[in-house]
Amino acid sequence: MANNKQVSTTGTTTSSYVATNTYCGDYGATTIMLKNTHAANTMYYKIWGYAVNGGTNYRELVAEASLAAETAIDFESTKEAWGNIAVLVKNNSAACTYLLEYCNKN
Repeated sequence: MANNKQVSTTGTTTSSYVATNTYCGDYGATTIMLKNTHAANTMYYKIWGYAVNGGTNYRELVAEASLAAETAIDFESTKEAWGNIAVLVKNNSAACTYLLEYCNKN
């Protein structure tokens, strides 16, 4: 098993949900941090967990919520094993920039 995997990525929201997938199959814990880096616009996000990496059945881990400009959320999964965790983001009324960071650890 791998010891630790860290990823940092940026993006811009669109009018439809776009998913960033985090492979978690070899890890026991996942920490996700999502920050809306836009100065004024609000964005929406939700988080889904898949039992199988590449699977189609998911459990909603975080229901759709809004993320105000220049604010952030943290999400941790330490009690359940997931093949993949997807963070989905989209516009509220206009495009937003965001920073998504995650760390998988045994």
